[in-house]
Amino acid sequence: MSFRRAMKMMSRSRHILKVEREKARRVRDLEVAERRLQKATEHHLHRCLRVEATVANMAADIKRTQDAMDRMDIPNKLEGLHKALEARPTTYAAAAAKPNPPEAAKPQVPGPNNAATHALIIWSRCANHTSDQVVIVRRELYGMS
Repeated sequence: MSFRRAMKMMSRSRHILKVEREKARRVRDLEVAERRLQKATEHHLHRCLRVEATVANMAADIKRTQDAMDRMDIPNKLEGLHKALEARPTTYAAAAAKPNPPEAAKPQVPGPNNAATHALIIWSRCANHTSDQVVIVRRELYGMS
């Protein structure tokens, strides 16, 4: 075998080896890309499932709220409130001209009155004092404790 022919065979085998290595590298790269894609797909699937569960919980909450509102009959109550506000007299003269309802004309039965008939207004120069603190200080000051 001649030297040239031996070199040619060697270069051909080197070329084949190079091509095989390139094929193996591409296969490895494809496997790595597939694993990366699989991992990303699983991650996004888990996120979608969590969002789906959250949406289902929100839908159940909305349904419970709607049921509670239906039980409360809010639209009819709001309509009654609007009617009451529209019927309210707007001026003192209109209120004075309006006849008193018959419930107000009933005679009141006299009896014991335990309610306080006056209010005591207490203030302090210290803005952070509570009303209880001010009352305690005043009682100590005037010897009422």
